Amino acid sequence: MNIFFHWSLVLAFGLILGSFFALVVVRLPAGESVVKPRSFCRSCGKTIAWWQNIPVFSFLFLKGRCAFCQAKLSCFYPLIELTTGLILVLSFFRLKPEWRFLLWALSFVAPLTLLFFMDLKHRILPNVITLPGILVGFVVRLMDAYFFEHIRSPALWWQVFLQSFWGALAGFGLLLFLAWAYEKWKGQAGLGGGDIKLAAMLGAFLGVEGVLWSLWLGSILGLFCSLPLMLTGKMARNSLLPLGSFMV
Repeated sequence: MNIFFHWSLVLAFGLILGSFFALVVVRLPAGESVVKPRSFCRSCGKTIAWWQNIPVFSFLFLKGRCAFCQAKLSCFYPLIELTTGLILVLSFFRLKPEWRFLLWALSFVAPLTLLFFMDLKHRILPNVITLPGILVGFVVRLMDAYFFEHIRSPALWWQVFLQSFWGALAGFGLLLFLAWAYEKWKGQAGLGGGDIKLAAMLGAFLGVEGVLWSLWLGSILGLFCSLPLMLTGKMARNSLLPLGSFMV
C-alpha cells in the first residue's frame, strides 16, 4: 500500500510536469514566455480554466476539444503528460533511495524527456537546456558519489569528475567528427549543433561508456525507424532524422 501510494505521487507529479513540458514545447520555439500568460486556446485565445487543464483527464473529459470554441486539441499534449508520468514512475522503481531518485529525475530524466519531445516536434534541442545540462551533469555525478556512493576521498572525487569530463568530451568529439564527415561526404549538414551538445550532456551524466551506448542505440533505432519509410517512399533519403530523440 505504501509503495502504491509513492508510485501514485510520482505519477501525479510526472503528469503535472508533463503538462508544463507540453507548454514549453509549444512556446519556447516560438520565443514566448513559458511562465506567463496562463495556458490559453491557440484557436480562440480564451484562457483555460484550471479544471480544463488537469493532465490527461481534462483532455478525455472534453473529448479532445476546446471548451469554448470546440477546436480540436492535439493529442501531443496528453502524450507528453502520460509519457513523462510513466518515465518518472519507471525511474522511481530503478533509483533508490527516494532522494537519489529526485536528484536524477529532476536533473537528468525530466530534461531528457523534454528534449525528446522538443526534437521530435520541432527538430531543435535548445541551448538553454543542453548547455546548462552539461555543467549539471558534472555536479550531479559528484553529488551522487558523495551522498549515495559514500565516496569521501578527494582522489576518488577526481576520478568521478574525470569520468564526466571524458564522457562529455567523447560525446561532443564523436558527434562533431560525424557531423564534419557527413558534410564533407554529402555536401550538406547532417547533424545539428544541438545533437552535438546533447551528446556532451549525456557524456557528462553517463561517462564514456554510457554516451557511446546511447549513440549506438540511437543510431540503430534511427535506422530501424527510417528504413521502412524510405523503402515505401514516405521519406526521402536525404531527410534529416531527429537524432536527439533516438539518443535519449
